[in-house]
Amino acid sequence: MALGVVSGGAASAEECSSSITAEEVLRAEDARYAAQIANDFAAMEQMFGPELVYIRSVDGAVADKHAYIESMRSGTVKYRAMRRSDVRVRTYGCLAMIRLLRVGPYREGRGPLRAGSVPQRVGQARRGRAVRVLAVHARPPQLPGRAAVGTSG
Repeated sequence: MALGVVSGGAASAEECSSSITAEEVLRAEDARYAAQIANDFAAMEQMFGPELVYIRSVDGAVADKHAYIESMRSGTVKYRAMRRSDVRVRTYGCLAMIRLLRVGPYREGRGPLRAGSVPQRVGQARRGRAVRVLAVHARPPQLPGRAAVGTSG
């Protein structure tokens, strides 16, 4: 599955003045996890790029930056803990893609507390001195008799 990180909000030459390292990428992911667990909305506003695309794991629905942050602000989504395993980072100049398993309990809506691991792909880009999250694709669960969305690649 190719995650469309470079789209209408593509990194321009001015924004993409230096390469990003795998270490920076993982530090940015750690900061994202900490902000989401703490409901630090100001930090999320800064670290999520304006073109953020979030694909929910429960149903494959797509949210933009505002809707994703609002889902946490309203309490619809609550992350209790987040950690990762099976991490693969690929960098392409100022862009990076991460493939990982996000592990940790979270709640969506008034539903049950969910545990377990969710395969994710995360796109990041260096914007000046900052690293911005551009896309998060959390693969939806596989339904009986149907192939899961976004499982190739």
